[in-house]
Amino acid sequence: MSVKPERPEIHLSNKPYDFSDWFVEKAMHGLKHLSQTVDYVKSEEGAYHLRAAVTYQVAMVAMVHGFEETLDLQDDAMLIMSEGYIGYQKFLKKYGVKEAG
Repeated sequence: MSVKPERPEIHLSNKPYDFSDWFVEKAMHGLKHLSQTVDYVKSEEGAYHLRAAVTYQVAMVAMVHGFEETLDLQDDAMLIMSEGYIGYQKFLKKYGVKEAG
């Protein structure tokens, strides 16, 4: 069993607060909603832009949960693109991440 590193703290230049919880929440919800949207995208152009957005969100979720070193970015993004919400759930399970509310 691998030990996950602590999350990085995220600070804004004009605020003393750690925004990592907010960042995690937004990254997780963004990826969840994108995975659900994959199920509805029909056009080739829409699929291209959605694939790019899913890839960026996968990278963000990996970073905030500390598994970016073991992430297979393209394969994990394609899992969500090909399987939609089910792929999102598989992605979370693969890395041991709890689903966003």
